[in-house]
Amino acid sequence: MIAVSVVFSFLILQVALPGGALAASGISNPLKGINSIQDFISVVLKFFVNLLAIAGVLYIIWTGFLFVKAQGNPSELTVARKSFLNAVIGMAIILGAWSIATLIANTINGITSSSSSLKL
Repeated sequence: MIAVSVVFSFLILQVALPGGALAASGISNPLKGINSIQDFISVVLKFFVNLLAIAGVLYIIWTGFLFVKAQGNPSELTVARKSFLNAVIGMAIILGAWSIATLIANTINGITSSSSSLKL
């Protein structure tokens, strides 16, 4: 554990000190096309909204299978209806959160009118 901490400290000093070997080459941005915190937040939000939208569609498909599996059984139909209602509520929450985030980003962009704008 101490060896890892020593190596890590050495690498940090090499990057941080002006005469360090790694400082001469500079540090490149590993996130291509992301140059500000606004861009990073935008990419993360898009990723999670897309992931949750896919999960919501898969959940709706699953509830379709529950309806087919119920075959008229009232207790299983109740479970399928509740699952479908939960899927629709979840998708509405995702859509609402995306709408609110877009509204806030557009408001901030309108107020600041700077070159680094949020792109949701």
